Amino acid sequence: MQLSSEPGVARVLHVGVGALVMAAGVIGASLSIPDDITPPGALTFASYLLAISLAAPLLPSMRNDTRSLLRGENVLIAALVYWTLSELLQGRYAADLSRDAVVREFFMIGTAGIGFWLGANAWRPMAPKFLFREAMQPLGVPAIFAVLVLAFVLGIWDFFYRADFDLDTMVMALGNDRWNTPWQRESLGDWSAFSYHLQYFGYLVPPLTVLLALRAGARRTVTWIGLCMSVTILAFHAQGGGRRIVGAMILAGLFCWLIDTRRLTFLRALATLVAVGALVALLQVMLVYRGVGFGDSSAVLPEFDQVFVDDNFLRIGQMLEFVPETRPFVGWQYVTYALVRPIPRMLWPDKPIDGGFELAEELGIPDTSFALTMAGELYVSFGYIAVFLGALVYGRFATMVNALFEKPPGAVNPLFPSLMLVWLFVGVRSMLEIMLMGYVLLAMTLLSAMVRHVASLRRGASLSQPPGTSRTS
Repeated sequence: MQLSSEPGVARVLHVGVGALVMAAGVIGASLSIPDDITPPGALTFASYLLAISLAAPLLPSMRNDTRSLLRGENVLIAALVYWTLSELLQGRYAADLSRDAVVREFFMIGTAGIGFWLGANAWRPMAPKFLFREAMQPLGVPAIFAVLVLAFVLGIWDFFYRADFDLDTMVMALGNDRWNTPWQRESLGDWSAFSYHLQYFGYLVPPLTVLLALRAGARRTVTWIGLCMSVTILAFHAQGGGRRIVGAMILAGLFCWLIDTRRLTFLRALATLVAVGALVALLQVMLVYRGVGFGDSSAVLPEFDQVFVDDNFLRIGQMLEFVPETRPFVGWQYVTYALVRPIPRMLWPDKPIDGGFELAEELGIPDTSFALTMAGELYVSFGYIAVFLGALVYGRFATMVNALFEKPPGAVNPLFPSLMLVWLFVGVRSMLEIMLMGYVLLAMTLLSAMVRHVASLRRGASLSQPPGTSRTS
């Protein structure tokens, strides 16, 4: 049964009990934190308790339908656990933090989870018309291929442009480390930032290829062309070391397939696990090679005994030891910094260059930046209340996916909810990502509308011709 169809009282109970379960789990996990947290694995049990308590309210609504498994709040909670607790859950991690900082971080993570849950379930779903209009428009194989080609050309343009359109230079640069390529850009961009932003169109290529394979078949020539384009785009972004970018592109394709197939059989579930495992392995390889380049044959492949994400738990805890005791909350500065990020600096030279708090600077580590996740960034702004309110907003964003899933099967282009899910997942890593990944959604909306408009003009021109005539007569 869909949540939107539940009676009012049952819905309130569903939402309220879920929030209470999460809150109780957060308290229980915090109480289970040992006095000595220095040994590796000391926080593993408490972390599992926290993760399970955040996931527990999601389980009753899950069915053998990927639309119920991939609801927006489910992906948000999964992202929260992934970005904050991954290292702890593996049992080989020692956090060099005070116990008080760990307790506060558990409460911060729990506050974000409760905010996600309430934001996604306590109010009616959001349904932006401009986005839903395109999501509800079917695209045939020719239109999908046209969008795919446009996305590839636009997405690869900046790499060609910065390499002076020298193909040999581009191929050779793929073996270099992330800092020694023609397309390496400064942190504060100039007019060329407009060209750089075209790379966001490239994020669409892998999921579009999956959609093309679903509609045209895996053996069609257009599908193999799309696969070549996808491998090319992934290669350039993998060389740049952006693990979240490569992960987002591949994850969007996986989501697209799952949403389109709907039912999970044993083989599909196994294929999903294999795909996720391969993705994790690829991201691990990128982590090792991005500092030396794939052309360095002396680099040693990692031992896959631990999955490294971003070390976010440690960095958030270190931030909590500074804020607000020795560093005051920054107020709206961090939020403003994230909101204005899409505005080119050439149009606003005095645009903020940071969010008002740099952990690396506080720790005395030069030329480095650390991710705090959206929860940490919101805490730096106003404390726990900002974490809760910001998570509510993210939960409201999640309802857009849920609203699409409530449409009749086959009525929605699966690429749109898949991109929205990636937008949510990566957006939990940072408020900056929720803004930048919004470019990808906008790019797909624009390309879809443009291709449909051109197709309608061609149909109109064809219908306007008198019978028995041709365009060349």
